[in-house]
This record gives sequence, C-alpha cells and structure tokens, in this order.
Amino acid sequence: MKLRLTSASALLLFTAAACGDVKDVLQPQPAVSASKGAPGGGGGTPTPVPSPTTPAPAPSGGTQIPPSPQVDGPAWFFAEFGSLGSPFTANVDFDAMQNLSPGGISVGTSRTATELVFNVSKKTPLTITGVAFVGANPGDFSIAAADLAAAATTVLPPNKGASEALHIIFTPTGSGLRTATLQVTSAAGIAQIFLRGTGLPQRPVVNQIAPLTFFTFSAPANLTITNSGGQTLVLNSLSIGGANAGAFQFFVANHGLGNCFAGMLLAPKSQCFFAVGVAPGATAPASATLVVSTNDPVTPTMNVPLTITP
Repeated sequence: MKLRLTSASALLLFTAAACGDVKDVLQPQPAVSASKGAPGGGGGTPTPVPSPTTPAPAPSGGTQIPPSPQVDGPAWFFAEFGSLGSPFTANVDFDAMQNLSPGGISVGTSRTATELVFNVSKKTPLTITGVAFVGANPGDFSIAAADLAAAATTVLPPNKGASEALHIIFTPTGSGLRTATLQVTSAAGIAQIFLRGTGLPQRPVVNQIAPLTFFTFSAPANLTITNSGGQTLVLNSLSIGGANAGAFQFFVANHGLGNCFAGMLLAPKSQCFFAVGVAPGATAPASATLVVSTNDPVTPTMNVPLTITP
C-alpha cells in the first residue's frame, strides 16, 4: 500500500502485537501540559487534547492522510496499515492481515503488523515519552528494541513529514483469543491502541462432521476436513463401515480438485474436500458410518452416522 502525504505534517510508524496485565516498555516522562487542539477530519473548532494521565482511544480517520486540521499545540493521528479492514483505524487485528493466511497463528510463532502515527501539529514537535502494554495478555505482544530506542530519542518536527517505525510483534503464549492495549504517551496525551490475535493450539485439530441423512434420490454431500490446530494434521484413512456400508460410496468433490486421500498432510488452517452419497441401487432404510482417522490426539477417530430414510 502506498502512502501519500497531502499536507505538511510529521509521521511515525508503528506495528502490532498482543498484551495482558501491565508491561512498561518505555517509562513515561513527566506529563507535558496538553494543548488546545487535536486532529480531526478536516478543520472545524479545535477540541481539547486528552490529559497525559487520561488514556483515550487513538485518534484515527479523516479524509486525508494525514488529516487537514492545523493545530498549534501537540496533536497526533494514528492509522494501522496491513489489515484487511479499513486503513483508517488505529486498532490491530492480527488475524486479518493482508498477504498472510487469515486466522490465528501457532503458539510460539510470531506475526508483525504496522501502524502509522502522524504529528499533525502546525508548530509543536512530537516526542513519544512512554510505551506500555496493558490488558489481558500483555506478554504476548512486544516492540523491537531498536524501535523503542529510536522512539525515546527521536523528535518528530511539525510540518516536516518526518516518520518513525515501531514494529509490534504478536507471539501467542496460549491458544484462543489473545488481547491487549498498547498505550502511547506524549505531550498530546495517552492514546490507546487495541490489539487482538488468536493462538492455535500446539496440536492438530480435525473439524467435526455432523451426521448425514439422505433420501434414495439425494445428491452426494460435499464435505470438508479442516485442520484448525497449530500443527500438521495427517489424514490416515477415510472409510465407510457398518451394517449397510454398501449403500453408500465416495464421490468426486470440488470438480476433482482438492479431494482428501489417505496420507494427506494438512498444514494449520488448511483443508481438503471429498463427497459421500447414496450408492446406485441402494434402498431405504439403510445406515452406516463414515470413519475418519487422523493424528488428532483428542479425536483420532471420527465416526459420522450415515442414514438413508424412506
């Protein structure tokens, strides 16, 4: 994504991660008095800047990059880049990042996102004096040491188009939803940037298939096997057993592409397709079982009831 500055302003770059309790990264310096104006979306009456002791959601949005209001006091503007959502948001969803497979990542692996912070003040320089992670999972999010050192020493001048990068890294330490809040402190106040991501469990996880009921004239049912775990799923075998196993059979699914087969390896978040249906000449009533065998340690064998009803 290309960024075009349409007004003379300073810029600072950020990156995303996840957090929990409280983890200070840069110690905030003594508060500097707030100015009389803050950025908005295109002029208008200036609004008070949040006090450095009062966290507020990071200002984001506007009709230009950076937005056009000119303020004399300290002011900033946040925009997170790299997600599948609107570019004008300060919050970061690590499960929805461009050029990456959507969804969570395996516990212990890392993903990085990028957030931009602009100095939109007309006269006042901007210096970040504190960075901290708070919330449910602060230990799952971090910022590169080089970025922290640069943030503590770099002054972003007004109307100069200056920029700086902070790379926020998400490394889940547990499975499930992980959240935190990045708090950034400067003379403009304390801005809160909400972070979220999902950790995939450290095992393969096969999805469950519901029981299937057919009529003698029913079309085959297209089915999917998905690995929602954080390690490779091995599809050991697919078979049909039970009292009337001959009344059912496998069919080609997805136009012959992506069919599941014995021995297939499915990476995390991967899937394959197959179909099961009524065999020619089968009559009702009939019942059997679709048996799916994998290396999922919790559900190594999945038994799916199959029924033909009159």
